[in-house]
Amino acid sequence: MRTFFLLVLFFGAAQAQNAPPRPEAVADRAVRGWLAQPPLNPLALSSRSPEEVCRELPALLDNPAPPAGTTVNFGNRVERPGEGAARRYTYPATFPGERLEVLEVTLRRSDGRWQVERVGVQRALQGPTIPDVLQGPTAAWGFGALSALLVYLLVRPSFFRRWLAEGWGYIREHRRLTIATIVVLYGLFSLGVVTGANLPPVCARTITELVEQGVAQLGAAQAYESGNVARAAVVTLYQNFVMGAVVTTYGVAFISLGVLAYLVNGARFLALGLPFGFLTQADPVTLIAVLILILVELMAYVLVTAGGGMLLVTLVRKGFVAGLRPAFRKLTMMLPLAFLLLVVGAWYEAAVIILPRLFGGG
Repeated sequence: MRTFFLLVLFFGAAQAQNAPPRPEAVADRAVRGWLAQPPLNPLALSSRSPEEVCRELPALLDNPAPPAGTTVNFGNRVERPGEGAARRYTYPATFPGERLEVLEVTLRRSDGRWQVERVGVQRALQGPTIPDVLQGPTAAWGFGALSALLVYLLVRPSFFRRWLAEGWGYIREHRRLTIATIVVLYGLFSLGVVTGANLPPVCARTITELVEQGVAQLGAAQAYESGNVARAAVVTLYQNFVMGAVVTTYGVAFISLGVLAYLVNGARFLALGLPFGFLTQADPVTLIAVLILILVELMAYVLVTAGGGMLLVTLVRKGFVAGLRPAFRKLTMMLPLAFLLLVVGAWYEAAVIILPRLFGGG
């Protein structure tokens, strides 16, 4: 009998030792591993091959290593509702400078054990940046009506034609500045294309995935998947004109007297060129379609950026007081030209993406 009880105790202890750790312990261990990561070292990253950098890029962007001095309060771990069989735990974390964050660990059960799916700073719960009202049929019909109105205003004498003529006059007045802006920005875009074309396949996949995630977060993917050309065009115009031409180009040029607009769009054109570099092996029809899109839509950004240059040059020539009003007038009159280009570009982009799917069954 004594032997029997000893065997029971022995096997019970062995099973306890072999039992998988509880999810709380797995989460705590994941957090300690996250804290133990060395901070990002740009010099060490530059010594790695492009393939290694591209493999690590998504993790670096989504979940970078914590800065030195980060602490986590393990005593205040809280279990949160998870999706399906997943478990989520959050911890209060303090970053350098007394910045408070919420650290989140997501676990998923696999083969009888809890596996770490993600550990990092809790993502902000943000919806699409494109307003929901632009995803409805009213906005699509409204955009169609607006486009028809633009055609009417172009063929008849109108305020819009006067605005376009005034803007074109400023371009002719600052011809050399405008040409230089075109050369610089399209040159940076071309550099991005060449760089993208020479990246390894793993980098192409990584950048494509990041672009797709960005489009999905914006909410544009829903519009394009709907098969409605007008709906896709209106969300494209919103993103390109409101957020691109007005907020991040005109607004930046306005507050920086034109200087930062060149820096922002220089970086933007270089980055935009990377994914287009993956299309260099595409068929001629696709290449021509993409080239037309680039010439139309990017020219809108170029003109508003050049308007920032006109602003600065006018202030230098006429002085701040005397030149302030005409300088900002020149910048502002680039917006009607950009708006017209981006309306045309929005219809074109939506059509060349959606129509082949509809008629080709893709």
